[in-house]
Amino acid sequence: MNIFKLTGKHITHYHSNVHSFPLALTRDAAHIQLMTLQKGNKIGLHRATTPQRLYCVSGLLEVRNESSIELVKPYHCVQ
Repeated sequence: MNIFKLTGKHITHYHSNVHSFPLALTRDAAHIQLMTLQKGNKIGLHRATTPQRLYCVSGLLEVRNESSIELVKPYHCVQ
C-alpha cells in the first residue's frame, strides 16, 4: 500500500477560483481530476474541448450554460 499526498494547482483561467488535483492521466484525451471548490468560488464558463462530467460530493453546485442554470445535489453529476 502506498499513501501519498495529492499535489495540485490553483486554476484561475476564465475567472475560475478552484484547486485541481490530477488523479489519472492517459495518453488519450482523458484526464481524471479532483477539483475542490470553496463556498462562493467557481469554475469559469468555458467551452469544453473534451466531454466532461462534474460530480457533486457535498453541498450544492450551481451550474450554467448559455441558456440555463441548474443546481446539482450531492451524489449527482452533470455532463
